[in-house]
Amino acid sequence: MLNAAKHSDLALAFESAIGNTGTVARRGYAGWTLEVQGATGHSGGIFSAAVGSGSVFETARILQGFYEQLRQLDGVTINPALIAGGAEAELTRTGGTVAGKANIIAQRTLVRGDLRCLSAAQFAEARARMQAVVAKSLPRTSAVLTFLDDMYPPMDATPQNYALLAQLDQVSRDLGYAEITAFDPRARGAGDIAFVSPPLPGLDGLGLGGAGEHTTHETASIARAPELVKRSALLIYRLTR
Repeated sequence: MLNAAKHSDLALAFESAIGNTGTVARRGYAGWTLEVQGATGHSGGIFSAAVGSGSVFETARILQGFYEQLRQLDGVTINPALIAGGAEAELTRTGGTVAGKANIIAQRTLVRGDLRCLSAAQFAEARARMQAVVAKSLPRTSAVLTFLDDMYPPMDATPQNYALLAQLDQVSRDLGYAEITAFDPRARGAGDIAFVSPPLPGLDGLGLGGAGEHTTHETASIARAPELVKRSALLIYRLTR
């Protein structure tokens, strides 16, 4: 995509159209993992000076801290999607295993999740707040927060992107369809277009929409297909003249 961008004037992306809108900005995505260690032993000794609080309570404290701190940042969301904790615990991208008993204090707890932000500055602020929460450990526990290499950058709402949106709006009106406005990036996830826009002017949300995204019930609605095809075709025609 980066090589293609070097030979391109702009980028159009065909993730789903949402109502009568176009996408000039998107949030970025960063995956993260949390590994928490605690002392193990008989459950009757939890909270004692010798054993401390256990890894599960420390994990709960950290996640509550993430919840409280990051909800203060407009447009930022965080999702702890997978959690595994016990005397033994392992976690992969899509599942995990645990072992232990109800009367054994969990020695290890693992969490995997994602973080979504509107800008690079927000990512930096969110990461700093998360690390600050992690640093305040309960007795006899420790934790390591790691950000993964699977990051999608944010797509910034540049004047050039709004200029493309204005052209799409004019196309829509000329075809007898509705006015096109900018979709709120707070409600739009990470997208491939963000790898090339910026630096290229970019516009997303031109494709077929539906419902139930990322579920086994995901559907695509062909009812708007004629409108979307005509609108995109005329936009590309005008952009290449």
